[in-house]
Amino acid sequence: MTTKNELHDKDLPRKLMLPPAEDLGFYRKGDILQQALYRFVLDEKYSSRSFRGDVLWALNEAYYQCARIFDDPSPESDIFGNYLFSVEPADGGHGTTGVSEKGYFVFCLVYIALSVQASLPESVNIFRNYLRPLLSGCPYYEKAEEYIRRIRGNNVPLCSDLAPKPNPFIAYYCKDIETVTDGFDLKTVIRILRRCRTKDYQHAFLNMVENSFYRLNPREKPASAKPDDIPF
Repeated sequence: MTTKNELHDKDLPRKLMLPPAEDLGFYRKGDILQQALYRFVLDEKYSSRSFRGDVLWALNEAYYQCARIFDDPSPESDIFGNYLFSVEPADGGHGTTGVSEKGYFVFCLVYIALSVQASLPESVNIFRNYLRPLLSGCPYYEKAEEYIRRIRGNNVPLCSDLAPKPNPFIAYYCKDIETVTDGFDLKTVIRILRRCRTKDYQHAFLNMVENSFYRLNPREKPASAKPDDIPF
């Protein structure tokens, strides 16, 4: 079992897993799901006054966790250790579980997002089914179920793209390829390359890694030409 706050080994670096929205307009003017989650957070912050966190943080964190779930081949293996405990250190938690209030809040958003999709991969659907009873006693659960019924009532099947969207140009703007790749760790580089959605993104990211590495380690630069394509 994974220890508290320990992320599973398959995670992409957070900066590349899913670029966070920079302002609330992204959600306020977004698709049906984004707008619904935006309203849910505002309702809980101002109407019920039960959520005391930052609105943009909560929304970004929920979408990041969705990306992690879709990227994990077996997300149901340890929902507490890999997910509920990963949001932040427990702040007293709810009941005896040790999950922080923000952890419960974020995963109620995740539960809404997963529950209104027209279809889910089998592993994600299993995760959702086991997540539900873990949330049922928290202060946000009933409101989450209400929002699910409301979204489903629109009779518009949702097919939201909740999977990771690794984009090498995010790494470029971060100006810190060494950190993104965990110190040019080969396994991390390969994980990122495998998840880039196009060959162009793969080549762009690999070029950034090479340029950054050889700029920091000029004596390591080989004289031979690099291969024409990525072998996977």
